Amino acid sequence: MSLHTGQQDADVVRTVAVNPFLGAANPVPGMDNPLPKHRLPDGPMPPDTAYQVIHDELMLDGNARLNLATFVTTWMEPQAGVLMAECLDKNMIDKDEYPQTAELERRCVAMLADLWNAPDPDNTVGCSTTGSSEACMLAGLALKRRWMARNRERYEAGARPNLVMGINVQVCWEKFCNFWEVEPRMVPMEGERYHLDPADAAALCDEDTIGVVAILGSTFDGSYEPVWDVCTALDELQERTGLDIPVHVDGASGAWSRPSSTRSCAGTSASPGWPPSTPPGTSTAWCTRASAGRCGATGRRCRRNWCSR
Repeated sequence: MSLHTGQQDADVVRTVAVNPFLGAANPVPGMDNPLPKHRLPDGPMPPDTAYQVIHDELMLDGNARLNLATFVTTWMEPQAGVLMAECLDKNMIDKDEYPQTAELERRCVAMLADLWNAPDPDNTVGCSTTGSSEACMLAGLALKRRWMARNRERYEAGARPNLVMGINVQVCWEKFCNFWEVEPRMVPMEGERYHLDPADAAALCDEDTIGVVAILGSTFDGSYEPVWDVCTALDELQERTGLDIPVHVDGASGAWSRPSSTRSCAGTSASPGWPPSTPPGTSTAWCTRASAGRCGATGRRCRRNWCSR
């Protein structure tokens, strides 16, 4: 989440102009005065006026339907919007109070596991998150914790873990490395290649590498990174050096379209050696994500992750 500061100049009282025609014919007395921007007004405001003031200010935002640089769909059926509005007052973390919401979440995890050919979709472990960036944080933390468990003595002696990824990754991965004290090792782009190169990624791996991140939808051009080739390069690295480096697939913009367009795409967990996963999140039913994500684990120890964002 972005950090925000309050009013920059405390000595200047900033206001929001209110069109008097926005209110009722007999508005609440005093509503002809401008509203303070950085504190609550002294008196009440009609609900319709409050809505219109904020609605008009939001018109300064861009048009989501025209945003081609996002990882999510920007249109959904009206019924999906109605369902979202009906659930806004639920504290979704309280699974005891809202058990059916928890059941629907469990079904979504199973659906994603089945979509990506997880070995046992019904028993796949997963959870929803507040946005795919949080899911990436959990995924990266799981990679680090597994590395720590395998290298406890070296970690306690000061060894610093690292994460290999293309320089085109979404900024949440850089934030993960900053927050959780992991060295980011970025594979540069070259020529007309705007995503991760398998050989270059393998060359950056060592005994302190917690994993390699591959993206189904580069932030630069939307291209799918060659997940299968990355895994093959890491298999060859393991044969030469004994290093067993896991791969995390960031579903980004392709987590839905890839398996939906070809059910048997190479690089799903139906392939040999598909691992326990902690993937980034996903939206469901081709709806606008609405700050939802998914993070799950297949429960098998092998190299590659199923995932969707």
